[in-house]
Amino acid sequence: MSKFIRVDSDGNVQQLKPELFSGGGGDFQAYIKKNPTILGENISIIASQVETGQGKRLDILAMEEISEGIARPVIIDIKSSEATTDALLQLLRNANWVLTNTELVNDYAENSKTKFKDIDETNIKAIIVAPGIKEDLIELSAYIIGNISFGFLEFKRFKDDVGDLLVLDWKDSAALSGLTLEKDREWDWKRYESELKINPERIKTAKYIFESLVKLNSERGWGLTPVFRKAYIPFKKSGNNVVQIELWTKPCLVIKLPKKPKDLGLSEVHPDLEQSYDDKYLQYWFRITSSSVDIEEFSEYIEKALQLL
Repeated sequence: MSKFIRVDSDGNVQQLKPELFSGGGGDFQAYIKKNPTILGENISIIASQVETGQGKRLDILAMEEISEGIARPVIIDIKSSEATTDALLQLLRNANWVLTNTELVNDYAENSKTKFKDIDETNIKAIIVAPGIKEDLIELSAYIIGNISFGFLEFKRFKDDVGDLLVLDWKDSAALSGLTLEKDREWDWKRYESELKINPERIKTAKYIFESLVKLNSERGWGLTPVFRKAYIPFKKSGNNVVQIELWTKPCLVIKLPKKPKDLGLSEVHPDLEQSYDDKYLQYWFRITSSSVDIEEFSEYIEKALQLL
């Protein structure tokens, strides 16, 4: 059993006492609603105690930003006692509710304070929060195939004269199972065309931009890593998206810049192209309609983005 001791500046020792949370983890839920970063830096809560039918409720519905302006739903189930394999069925029911009620989920997101350009409802994160989590529950989740990623957070609370001390411990299902499953597979060009119905001409132009960026990255030693995501391909460095290809409408080249190009001393590039600056997400967009555009002409912008990383 964990034991925590507070030592003050005078060397006095006080042992912190374990403190249980109220039924259903209600008071821990209050901590999360006030401080959603407990669950992750990019998580925003959009609803709580959501009715899912047949007298069932979803404890917390949230969104996690997975790219600038693009978010995925997050469902959080909070337990006041140790979570066993029985908790997985409830979590899957809640995930199915999200998948079959996308318009309602979008309404919750729209009414929340945080706005997103797009929501990827096919990519769900499901989190169980409990004071203890059975290892077989975590292992079993690794065998569930589909676009659901699982998180398991153990929490404990201790009290002293100052207040509460929360102890949080994330459990890693991948580390326990050692498996790479279908749910983890990357997007690729075939999936863009077959599942997202992106037309071949758009795919062709996006491939041209991608191949040009890969070539420039190799020649100039930028050290960028491309990652295929749903309808966009970020080129990342140190965990940051430096440049990316967007495919939602016509292909766009998007470069991460903290200010408008002219404010950074950058010369104008391709005035013939539709382009704009997104001051919310600090990105400069070029809409590219064909492979006749020389991607090398955007190198100065990309190098400035890397410099300001």
